[in-house]
Amino acid sequence: MAETKPDQSSEQDDECSCWEVDWKSPELAWHIKEVHPLLLKHEAKVTGGRVNLRVLVPLCGITVDLLWFANRGHSVVGIEYDAKGCQAFFELNDIAFETEPLSDEYKVFKGKNKDITLFQCDFFKFPSLVPSMKSSFDVIWDRAALRTTVSEPEGSDAKAYLSVLRQLVAPTGKLALENTRFNLQDCTSPHYPGIVSDEMVEKLGKEEWNVSKIDQIEFEKGDGVEPFYRQFKHNIALHFLTPK
Repeated sequence: MAETKPDQSSEQDDECSCWEVDWKSPELAWHIKEVHPLLLKHEAKVTGGRVNLRVLVPLCGITVDLLWFANRGHSVVGIEYDAKGCQAFFELNDIAFETEPLSDEYKVFKGKNKDITLFQCDFFKFPSLVPSMKSSFDVIWDRAALRTTVSEPEGSDAKAYLSVLRQLVAPTGKLALENTRFNLQDCTSPHYPGIVSDEMVEKLGKEEWNVSKIDQIEFEKGDGVEPFYRQFKHNIALHFLTPK
């Protein structure tokens, strides 16, 4: 196990420079610099007012929600495919960490003074890579993860994604699902996030989950929490999914 501390050096090789642009740039279109407002607003409902919960944040990137959960007294696990993203999270938050192999191709990043563990791996392989974590998470916080899997009209990737989460959630746990939606006709770019409507959440979750809508907040053009969406009028919805 190799201990690593945040690198304060200004000298970086080409690979690290590329990573700086990808993960430390203040212009990341999907990154929210503050804790998500719906998470703050509904903390009591998300956690049930409890501490010492095991919390999973899938496709976590460098979200500050990881640190927020840990600071609130929870044991936090993130799943992120890019090792540079895992490293960037700890360095951006000045958290010393250590790494160990998860498999021949994947690694685990563990905070030294924060109860945060990031698994660098293929999300869909996680249950087989770490079978001890099946049915173990009290809370799963999905912030913008599900919508990245909505690539086909039938939502087959999204169904597979939710099925993995169903394997990981505790019998009495919950999935807190955030989705941002906008009018696709307002977008001229060929590259845009998936849009997950209330109806799609119900359809995708009906076989394995009980679905309830908790809240929805509206934003006018120029406003909002996620940089990409500020160019549109949009809304953010929060659903709770509990295992059937």
